Amino acid sequence: MCKRQFKFVADLMRRIAERAVSLRRVGFDGIHFIDAMTNDYSDQVLAEKIAALQPGVVGVTAITPSIYKAEQVQRIAQEHAPGALHVLGGVHATFMYKQVLSEAPWVDVIVRGEVSETPLCHWHAAVFETLFRRLVDPRLRCVEESCCAVGAPACRFVLNRG
Repeated sequence: MCKRQFKFVADLMRRIAERAVSLRRVGFDGIHFIDAMTNDYSDQVLAEKIAALQPGVVGVTAITPSIYKAEQVQRIAQEHAPGALHVLGGVHATFMYKQVLSEAPWVDVIVRGEVSETPLCHWHAAVFETLFRRLVDPRLRCVEESCCAVGAPACRFVLNRG
């Protein structure tokens, strides 16, 4: 895993942990975090964990490359914790919510948008940088200067040489 990918994953994990801490501070104490991707859990192991917990809410986040796996996780959750509220969020769900709801009717709620104290679009910055370095100039660097997640009207990326 390259440094940029690791930073993106680390930032994502930090944001999830921050939400859990925030919920615990206001009285939600039965929060469990199952990182099925990092732990490479099979669908059967994930199903067993969900069945054992019988959660009231199952929340899953996904970027576009992982949306079908996220939908599959929610399908498994629906089968093994049918009384839970099934929530899906993340970049893909934010922009493609109609498609997600039509192809995964077991998802009850889509959470759209993100809020953060720091810009969140590391993946996009990395893609833009790679693209422009290969096509224009290998010295180019891409930095996100503003982000919708922190209240800016748009995410803004700047390319600099150096």
